[in-house]
Amino acid sequence: MLPARPLAPAHKQRIIWGLAGFVALYALAAALLRVLQRRLFYYPRRQLKRTPADLGLAYTNLWLTGAHGNRLHAWYVPSSLPQARAVVLFLHGNGGNMSAQMDAVQAYHDLGCTALYFDYRGYGQSAGRPDELGLYADADAAWQYLVAQGTPPEQIIIVGRSLGGGVASWLAVQHPPRALILEATFVSLPAVVAERFLFPPAYLVVNHTYPTLQRLAQIHAPVLVVHSRTDQLIPYRHGKRLYAAANPPKQLVTLPRGDHYSAFQVCNAEYRAGLAAFLAMVEQSG
Repeated sequence: MLPARPLAPAHKQRIIWGLAGFVALYALAAALLRVLQRRLFYYPRRQLKRTPADLGLAYTNLWLTGAHGNRLHAWYVPSSLPQARAVVLFLHGNGGNMSAQMDAVQAYHDLGCTALYFDYRGYGQSAGRPDELGLYADADAAWQYLVAQGTPPEQIIIVGRSLGGGVASWLAVQHPPRALILEATFVSLPAVVAERFLFPPAYLVVNHTYPTLQRLAQIHAPVLVVHSRTDQLIPYRHGKRLYAAANPPKQLVTLPRGDHYSAFQVCNAEYRAGLAAFLAMVEQSG
């Protein structure tokens, strides 16, 4: 066998420069990701396109006081029943604002629940700029409002949709609720980033983490996971992993179609049936 011919110095230099250029570009992309995380992960909208009144529902317009006096806009939608079956604290996702959650407003009202919807800092009419710790503080302020108004903690069901599920899992660790519902939620934000970048170091620079999966071991309230099988933004495998990690009692509702944003509308019947079955289980469990 003939010995391998050594690379010419010029060829070696091209390889070295090529690798160095790749590393430099990747490092630049990672640095930009770290600096621009707030813009990449949060898409607040100021305009409220609808209110519960557009659904024919009575509601109270509220202003909550968050951390450091931050004002948070909220809607309190009472149950139509003489006594609400539960009180829902709804935490929306990273895009839009609470006015984009009308499917949930209608569904939980039809199930006989009272519900509190609010906008995180920087969303809708709420003051401030969003970040992970800030969203946690805002969720805590909403919880404290309900308790201060006389709602027993054991009556509150925390619902988190998409990124809101990451916030909801944090809140459920701080304040054990009656139940926790995770809708189209990821196992963690770095896990989502890792799936979209070819090289693992990218997720290491993500400092907005929302470790939903990690927190489930600490939550002993009933858990419902709702996820679309055809969700391409947060793939269905995230929902399956969350369900597997949750303590019993737990339920998984698989929506058969629809993407991350549309599944709750196009599979509204399946979504509502899943919520109804879970709420019945929670009531039976006491």
